[in-house]
Amino acid sequence: MTKNEEEKLVRRWLSGDLHARDELIRETEGALNRAIRGFLRARAAPGNIEADDFCQEVLRRAMQNVATGEYRRRAGWLTYCYSIAVKLFREEQRRLARFRPSQPLQSPQYVSPVDSVRQRELTALLIRAIRHLPRTPDQPLYEIFCLFRGIRIYDDRIMELPNKWTHEQIGSLYGYSRAWASKHYTRALQQVCEALKGKDNS
Repeated sequence: MTKNEEEKLVRRWLSGDLHARDELIRETEGALNRAIRGFLRARAAPGNIEADDFCQEVLRRAMQNVATGEYRRRAGWLTYCYSIAVKLFREEQRRLARFRPSQPLQSPQYVSPVDSVRQRELTALLIRAIRHLPRTPDQPLYEIFCLFRGIRIYDDRIMELPNKWTHEQIGSLYGYSRAWASKHYTRALQQVCEALKGKDNS
């Protein structure tokens, strides 16, 4: 897709055409994902930054900026998304630096090896179930689930974020109603529960 084609779709999106938004994301997501993978490799990114999740977060922020009027068409769409990726990577580096414990934790509670293994297994199953949620423009169940639950997934762990999004905020982000966001979150939750239930029965 050329820069002019990107610009036409962006203009249609800004005028309220959600089909143009979906087409723009669908046509440019592959190129953005490849650029982000190269970006992370070049900076020897830590293993807890997962490229697919990182790309989705970049797209979410770009979409949010369009929805809130903060997007400025000084560059092409991919260039704009890449600038967000740079900013997000710096934020992640600062966050990781803040969360490195400077002192050992005091008074640790005893956890039996069996309980510890079981907890890791349950966490791994939950992460796998969440990551299998659809991420298409018309079914962004993965993003909606993570936003509403206030979580972000890094390799083998789930990190709780300080803020959770409401259904109204999520609907506004995607250009739809609160009811649309609520329905899609319920669908995502059902799929996660069904995946976990299937593992228990296997």
